[in-house]
Amino acid sequence: MPWSCSLQVRNSATGTRVKNDKTDSAKIADYLFRFNGTECIRLRVLPSKAMQELKALKSERKFYVQQRVACENRQKVAKSEQEQKHLQKAIDLFNEQIGLIERQMGDVVTSDEEIYLTYMRLLTIPGIGPVNAINTIANTQNFTAFETARQYAKYVGVAPSEHSSGTSVRWRGRPSPHADLQAKADLSMAALRAVEFSFEMSQYYKHKLGNRKDDKDVQRKALNAIKFKLIRQMFSVAKQHKNFAVMQQMQAQAETHSTEERVN
Repeated sequence: MPWSCSLQVRNSATGTRVKNDKTDSAKIADYLFRFNGTECIRLRVLPSKAMQELKALKSERKFYVQQRVACENRQKVAKSEQEQKHLQKAIDLFNEQIGLIERQMGDVVTSDEEIYLTYMRLLTIPGIGPVNAINTIANTQNFTAFETARQYAKYVGVAPSEHSSGTSVRWRGRPSPHADLQAKADLSMAALRAVEFSFEMSQYYKHKLGNRKDDKDVQRKALNAIKFKLIRQMFSVAKQHKNFAVMQQMQAQAETHSTEERVN
């Protein structure tokens, strides 16, 4: 049974809290009977060797980043100088390992022409660096696993998922608990750089803040809007096979042409 259907089967099953092989088999059989297997029978292209290596390295990097953060948090509350030194040694080792993995990821990217071209296009977007470019390529299988930017935004927890039922239940949309939070954290750093170095993003961020610049919740929502904008830009340059500057020039020309038509 394809792995992509396991979550669908679990969410569709009702009526029992028992968890064993017998009930699992019954749930799968019930799901296939009700949907005639059409939701599961989907042809999928096996990722290239380079993409598989990239995903493995991405997963390994995520592990070391999490361990480094744990040590950094522990270091803040360490009560002895000796403990701080031990934690600092561990942090230095994790930094060294993360740097090594990132260099290996760069080697994998340059070994595959299609991945490399996409990678170089993504780097033309203000705020997007090597880590976010490689993460996005790996998560999207070089922009083939997701049809739209919003689908990927939901995957990384940037865009909320609807939660409603009938006319009475209207909960505020919230990110999925299954979102890739490490990718979201990396995008946060990219968003901060974009606001700092891109005039367009800076103006957009200020517009989102409005008159509530000191409100932490408003700042979070404004930065989230920047992250979503970055995701849309990445999908645009990857899907249309053009650098960001070329995309902007085309957009400016289209707007000028539209204005001239309205005037005439």
